[in-house]
Amino acid sequence: AIHDLLAGRRTHAEVEGPVRNGKSIQWFVTRMSAFHIDGEIYLAIVHEDATARHLAMQERVATETRLQQLLIGSPVVIYSSKASSPYHLTFISENAARQFGYAPETILASRDFWIEHVHPDDREQFMAYTSELADAGRVTHEYRFLCHDGRHRWIRDELTIVQDGHTGMRQVIGCCVDITERRAAEEALLSQQQLLHSVISDIPNTVFWKDRESRYLGCNDHFLRDSGLESTNSVVGKTDFDMPWSHE
Repeated sequence: AIHDLLAGRRTHAEVEGPVRNGKSIQWFVTRMSAFHIDGEIYLAIVHEDATARHLAMQERVATETRLQQLLIGSPVVIYSSKASSPYHLTFISENAARQFGYAPETILASRDFWIEHVHPDDREQFMAYTSELADAGRVTHEYRFLCHDGRHRWIRDELTIVQDGHTGMRQVIGCCVDITERRAAEEALLSQQQLLHSVISDIPNTVFWKDRESRYLGCNDHFLRDSGLESTNSVVGKTDFDMPWSHE
């Protein structure tokens, strides 16, 4: 930089670098300006201690690196979008590639990428929930999403409108997580419950079950007919002393 100044190729230059001071290292910014007096080139040089600024920058970079590592390893995909319909995405975390199979730049390249990958049977409900966001400020919904491998995965999506305290600008901050295994477990449990209910209902005997306080929790249709009751709701929570036969 000094050679360029003395050769007249530059009039100003700035250099930043470390200087060892005993066991510690300080960072300085050196600003140089060239000017001419009576045909001679002179340099004005100013040194500024930039140690605090440099350390703050290092800490910022380290923090951003840690955050990026957390996002990459997390099962939760973080994103942001515009705060008005149709809420086009403006950012999505790197782990979207691992969760859905699409690179973030691919997702952000198309304004309609997300809605086009929502399962056709879920799109109407997806749009309905999204439309509520402006009034509610926060919505949570679940839907199926087409991944790069051709499979639809269940997604739990939470969206919140936030406002920047300095600029006043609003945006949507969202997070979504794959809940396919949870939905499969819920569906399997529901199927088992339906099968159990069918078996109990078809048994040609009265069947009922109670809690530890001897209150009815449920029964089959044969029990209802024998008791002269119309629905399970008229049984649940009662004891034998509340049943019709207790007054006979």
